[in-house]
Parts: sequence; structure tokens; C-alpha cells
Amino acid sequence: MAGYPGTPLPQKLGIKAGARLALLRAPADFKATLGGPPDGVRMLTSARAPLDVAVCFCTSSADVAARFPRLAAALAPAGGLWIA
Repeated sequence: MAGYPGTPLPQKLGIKAGARLALLRAPADFKATLGGPPDGVRMLTSARAPLDVAVCFCTSSADVAARFPRLAAALAPAGGLWIA
């Protein structure tokens, strides 16, 4: 990613120590791609509130539209949502 050479992916995504992180429909190798998250991060596989960061893998805009309301509702007030 331009402008972020060497920056760890968790930092780019805004994942901080103690965060509640949802990885939704992630490819099997995504945890390895993510690398080691900061200390105390709780990794979840469902959109249960409150989430600090959610990363959702979608295959179409219809998929995004169908999932967005539940994802947005599950985020903490300052939470971040990433669609991949």
C-alpha cells in the first residue's frame, strides 16, 4: 500500500490492543496474512456487538448490501468496518 511501507496490517486496519475483531467469511489464510495482532485482541467469527473492527469478505455488491445493516449495528461507536 503506497505511503505505508513496512506498516503491519493490523495497524493499517486500526486494530489496537484489547480490541474485539470480527473476521467474517475470511479466506483460510487470512489470519496468516494478518500476522500477529496486538495483545489482548479477541478474534470473533460473527458480528456480535460491540465490535471495534470488522473485516468482512464479500463477493458482490449485493452481498455487501445484505450484510451492511447488521455489521454497522454491531460496531462500537468508534468502530471500523472493512469490506474486502
